[in-house]
Amino acid sequence: MDTNNNSAFTKAMQCYKHVVTHYMVSKMELWTVLFMAPVYGVDAGALMFEFARSQGMIHYHSNLESNHLAVKQSQEVLATFALAINSAMEDLNNVTEEMYNQSTHVQHVQALGTIEGHKKPHLNFTSDAEKH
Repeated sequence: MDTNNNSAFTKAMQCYKHVVTHYMVSKMELWTVLFMAPVYGVDAGALMFEFARSQGMIHYHSNLESNHLAVKQSQEVLATFALAINSAMEDLNNVTEEMYNQSTHVQHVQALGTIEGHKKPHLNFTSDAEKH
């Protein structure tokens, strides 16, 4: 088989899916043990392999667990960032509520050629703690 011929390669991969799958599984197991575990502290997870028939390609999705310090720190940073975004969106909503003028808004909407009777935007952003 000419490996430079994309059409022939794709056809071969579609015919021998199990060989390709076993190769990919072996490669992923080695990658996880030799790289992901020592570098990222991966100690558990689930891998799902899929074969994209139209492309003749296997790929995987993974959900991994790690006790690595960098992962824990990034989770804390992301949580802080999410709260900051929530706060900024609440500030934006408050400004919108204060500055919104129904008649001016309708005039702008009509000038743009959009639907008449456009209603006031509803932008309520709350954290889980505020919902309960």
